[in-house]
Amino acid sequence: MTDQTSASAMTCQDVLERVDLYLDRALRPAERRAVETHLLVCGGCRAEVEAAEVVETQLRNALRDEAPLHQLWSRIAAHLRADDSRAQRVERRPSVWRLSRRAAIAASALLAIGLVFAGRRLMTSDIAAAAVMRTPVDELRSFIDSSSFDVATTDPAQLRQWFVPRVDFAPPTPPTLSDLSLVGGRLCYFFRRRIAAYMYHVDGHVLSLYIMSDQDIELPSRRDAMVGGRPAAVRELDGFAHVLWRDGKLYYSLVSNQPAARLIPVAQAIAMATASPIQLL
Repeated sequence: MTDQTSASAMTCQDVLERVDLYLDRALRPAERRAVETHLLVCGGCRAEVEAAEVVETQLRNALRDEAPLHQLWSRIAAHLRADDSRAQRVERRPSVWRLSRRAAIAASALLAIGLVFAGRRLMTSDIAAAAVMRTPVDELRSFIDSSSFDVATTDPAQLRQWFVPRVDFAPPTPPTLSDLSLVGGRLCYFFRRRIAAYMYHVDGHVLSLYIMSDQDIELPSRRDAMVGGRPAAVRELDGFAHVLWRDGKLYYSLVSNQPAARLIPVAQAIAMATASPIQLL
């Protein structure tokens, strides 16, 4: 990213790729300003940065009496090499004082609690129902402010193929309905996972279908509607509506800047179009 890059051009993917540098205050001034501007409007990315800060603080407090050991480096390096293919950064064994901040924390974690903390990959757990319902709304609001696509296409097959290597689940083919106009997709990050976002226009409104793994996420206990024969949670937040349901091992999160009464029938049609084979039997 150049110094001339505007905040509106910074996507969620751009921000999440820079979390480590942002926390280390190692970004160039223009990039840091762009990240901070994005965080002002994107609740999903803001939550990721805050979670990274909290985890690091907790690990430091828990492990401050532990020193990283040289003999642990080979194990740490192996995990770092597996994380985002950063082999060149760990080919030679650095001294303790040259370890990155997160590598040092990882070594201490291995010594103290037998866990590997490499990069920013942590198991997600205890995700609050309120966050599950609000985060996609905040993310769509951020998109409306920036209108930044990762891929612009009206071809469902092309969009699905673009997501296949970028998410850790089998993305369904984007549903095609007569009153929905597919306009593209975005790779989003929240709950420390990659989310496929299929973007549509409908009657002058923006509609985003977020698809994510169900790992460590529980559907809110309150059931507000039935969508495709499945219980769904429905919320209206700040002029947006959100319908969330589960099919197999995937969650479908439908968000739009229109009332819930108009969004629920769309969710029902999408649920039928994307239903898993087991559900249809």
